[in-house]
Amino acid sequence: MKKVIREFPDSDMSKEFADWFAMKIRKLYVDKDPTYTPDLFALACGPSPTPISINSCVVNGVKFVVHSRDINRTTQNSGNCTPGEKKGEMYYGLLEEILVQSCVVLS
Repeated sequence: MKKVIREFPDSDMSKEFADWFAMKIRKLYVDKDPTYTPDLFALACGPSPTPISINSCVVNGVKFVVHSRDINRTTQNSGNCTPGEKKGEMYYGLLEEILVQSCVVLS
């Protein structure tokens, strides 16, 4: 963060940092710097403005599946259970849609 402040002393950091970071990571890529990684590049790109819809995903080792994918299957995994605010209270539902924002990664 100190490097950004030195380069843009009179700027609003919340507006300048993303552009500065993207510029630095692109330079690492062009210079074939060993500290460059595809994950850093994806982070520098930021999220895609258009999310895509998927029918399943795994988050923290838990598989989530949308209800429309489970309708004609013998085993189903589209149910969702979430603890409520009160002790012992649970909310149940079906997962209707999974939206993911992606970024193009150069390899």
